[in-house]
Amino acid sequence: MVMQHELHLCIGKILSKIKKTDLEVKRDKACGGDQYISLFLDSKDRKNAICKVDALLIYKNQIQVIIEIEESGLNPTKICGKYLTSELSEFYERGDDKNIRFAEWPTFIQIVDTKGVNESKFSKKEQVSKIESKILDKCNTGKIKEYRLFCINGKKDRKGIKVFSDSLNNILSKLP
Repeated sequence: MVMQHELHLCIGKILSKIKKTDLEVKRDKACGGDQYISLFLDSKDRKNAICKVDALLIYKNQIQVIIEIEESGLNPTKICGKYLTSELSEFYERGDDKNIRFAEWPTFIQIVDTKGVNESKFSKKEQVSKIESKILDKCNTGKIKEYRLFCINGKKDRKGIKVFSDSLNNILSKLP
């Protein structure tokens, strides 16, 4: 049985509508794309594939935005893990044997599905906020220079999805 990633598909639909000169949008299968998007350490082979991300926005042949969507809970290890493995990676290999490296000022966008989180228990959301703050502190020293974390309450959370979409449009509007 294939698991449906409803929020992934919702975000993927938003990404599929982006139209900007010199911008390539790569979506993995969970987001409605047709590929796995692997990031590598220093050469393209299995032992150097460090993580798979949900989406990449490649602008002028450089990784500008990484998007990761977590639908399986607010586990700190899952939240921090994709950021860290992306930070450690060096490139994405597009399929034409061309290594796509990071832009000078890349952004990591993390979307966490909060559907099912008891609203009366704010400790998890407070924890997520603290994690975001700690990662932002680290952005000054690593290759990923911006980090955005969005808590979205499932695919029907129009307000949360709009906040994400507006933020993404703001990031893209700053590209030359």
